[in-house]
Amino acid sequence: MHSRIVGGWEATEGQFPYQINIRMVAANGGVFSCGGSVIHKNWILTAAHCTANRLSYVLRFGVVELIRPTAIFEETASNNFLHPNYNPNSNFVQGDDIAVVKLSRDLTFGPTIQPIRLQNSQQMNKDYTGEVLVVSGFGLTQDSWNGGTASSVLRWVYLRGISNAECRNWYNAVHPQTICASYYNSTIQSACQGDSGGPLTAVDEDGELTQIGIVSFGSSRGCSSIFPSAFVRPGHYHSWITEVTGIDFDWS
Repeated sequence: MHSRIVGGWEATEGQFPYQINIRMVAANGGVFSCGGSVIHKNWILTAAHCTANRLSYVLRFGVVELIRPTAIFEETASNNFLHPNYNPNSNFVQGDDIAVVKLSRDLTFGPTIQPIRLQNSQQMNKDYTGEVLVVSGFGLTQDSWNGGTASSVLRWVYLRGISNAECRNWYNAVHPQTICASYYNSTIQSACQGDSGGPLTAVDEDGELTQIGIVSFGSSRGCSSIFPSAFVRPGHYHSWITEVTGIDFDWS
């Protein structure tokens, strides 16, 4: 399984001010790309499988085109914090696929850079079945074996929330901290490789945009298949995030 945006649209400047792009360098010299989100002037949120066993990170903020970011930060592995239950040496899909990275200097907020509110702990098991959700990222625009290449422009797509019970019909690796989403009105709508760690959002009951998921994994059958995408619910991790950052991101 792998995380898997296809069937979507190009973002406009300032549309997703919380979205970031992460380029990581591994010990073997390999370069990988993931997404993430701004949650504070000193912290970003992403998937643990994105930052595990990486030596350094280049973070692009306020970016619609990768060549024109508002800000670029370079960070080292010492600023990366994986959830303690995540095994960085395992090749299997894991439930606690979440990490935070501390920034070495303050991020300056503006029209193209803003933090996103996280799902609160009271919502951690909320059923989003049938709700319209949005995922964004710089991942492949179609499956790699169909000639897909990573997008240099931020893209986004609608998805439709499904229950964990339904998601277990597709995957075994569905945990209480997992949220799944399927295509909205076309089977080609999905996240794709390179979108891992990026935000899944919903408009909350109070009208505020809220991050309810972190892109974690999808089907090995491809991004354009009918298989749903799976995400990690940040609402399950407020205690750990507070322990690491010293900041309480929970709210009611």
